[in-house]
Amino acid sequence: MEEVAEGYKETKIGVIPEDWQAVKLSESVNLFGGFAFSSEDSKSEGVKWLKIANVGIDKITWENESYLPFEYLEKYSNYALSKNDIVMALTRPILNSKLKISKITDLDIPCLLNQRVGKLDPKQNTFGDYIYHSCKMPMFIHSMNVAMAGTDPPNIGFRDLSKIQIPLPPLPEQQKIAEILSTWDNSIENLENLISKKIEIKKGLMQNLLTGNVRFPGFEDEWKEVKIGSLLNEVKRKIEWDDSKLYDLVSLKRRSGGIFYRESLYGHQILTKTLQPIKEDDFLISKMQVLHGALGAVSKEFEDMYVSSSYAIFNSKTPEKFNIKFFDWLSKTPIMYHYAYISSYGVHIEKMTFNLKLYLKEKVMVPNSIEEQESIVRVLSTQDKEIELLKQKLELVKTQKKGLMQNLLTGKVRVNV
Repeated sequence: MEEVAEGYKETKIGVIPEDWQAVKLSESVNLFGGFAFSSEDSKSEGVKWLKIANVGIDKITWENESYLPFEYLEKYSNYALSKNDIVMALTRPILNSKLKISKITDLDIPCLLNQRVGKLDPKQNTFGDYIYHSCKMPMFIHSMNVAMAGTDPPNIGFRDLSKIQIPLPPLPEQQKIAEILSTWDNSIENLENLISKKIEIKKGLMQNLLTGNVRFPGFEDEWKEVKIGSLLNEVKRKIEWDDSKLYDLVSLKRRSGGIFYRESLYGHQILTKTLQPIKEDDFLISKMQVLHGALGAVSKEFEDMYVSSSYAIFNSKTPEKFNIKFFDWLSKTPIMYHYAYISSYGVHIEKMTFNLKLYLKEKVMVPNSIEEQESIVRVLSTQDKEIELLKQKLELVKTQKKGLMQNLLTGKVRVNV
């Protein structure tokens, strides 16, 4: 057994500083449940109705808004939420190892609390933001999973929730820890907002540049309307099969998500031996998933990897006149999704059959000049790179905050109060 360092003590939830306590959640907060409002109470407008679906990870989401009568705000005032209230989903509360817990903001009120959503009301000896961060710790989430074992769907009641222990420092230290972590939360939120703005800017640029609504200086020629099939040349590449060879396999993501490496298999592990090699500047169409946006250009990193025979491979018929990367951007637009849909038949979208010949007969508008095509590609690709760099920075900040939480909320690193 590892020796406990001076100034620390062993508890049921691990080693914590001597002046900290290991307390049950019920000793630090009052747990409060929502009301069982009836679906018959629902209105098209009124007071926001906070349900399980609205409690996300670190944020309240109103994608599926529901409302209750305005007069319910007074009638059920005990269930009215205020800014900075902490709410937690009690049914299916954990998603991808993260707890669905959020704080109420100005944008969320007025709203009323529904059943199976709990409110955590801090007691006098606790600071709300500290509790909020403590509940997101892996040990707390693990304890919830243990308590929910055998429930279907996964759910937790206040009796079990109240017994889960957390490390609790003196109040001034709680406040300082929460202050530090909130600073990191603000940085994360600012990055997320910046990424969202950049994505909206890119959407606007795509809408204008790929339709010719906005032109770059120096380009005045009219765009031409051509069939997709006149731009693309279908490629058939045969390979000599080798059961002892290791084949690197790739697939396409839905929603224009691009190509990704899937796995590597030896030839003898592959049942259907009809793979096709791909090259840089190929354009792939998944005949089974094209309705969901599974199509895109091949970049250099995927050169000489393989796709199954369920993919159609194309390249530019005239590379000196038509840039395949321009078509890659064009393929992400709503009109191209529409063309994939009307080129398919069947009852259910997941089982519709794609007719490649019909798709290739559809017409698109393209710049006459390859220089204009390349200018458009360059601007949109720059936007993509900026967004990707911001996303990488965001993940780095989240990772750093995770490590900081682990140290601060267990007392491994002490703060000056």
